[in-house]
Amino acid sequence: MIVFRKRFTSKLSKLYLYLKNEFGETTANQFLEKVHKAALAAETYPDAGKMTKVAGVRSKLIIPYTRLYYAKRGS
Repeated sequence: MIVFRKRFTSKLSKLYLYLKNEFGETTANQFLEKVHKAALAAETYPDAGKMTKVAGVRSKLIIPYTRLYYAKRGS
């Protein structure tokens, strides 16, 4: 099960609105789909993400310069 922090959901909402206003709804929706796919991949294959310097934290590339950071439950 994926649990998102309130800060993440708040920033994602703001980013979605920015993308929608600047580049259109299609682009904003495509970005959300990429975030969704990265989150599902992290949930399905948690050890496949790139290890970070922080113990127990991994990351998954969404688009260049944008990563999803996550930790397995209990880590």
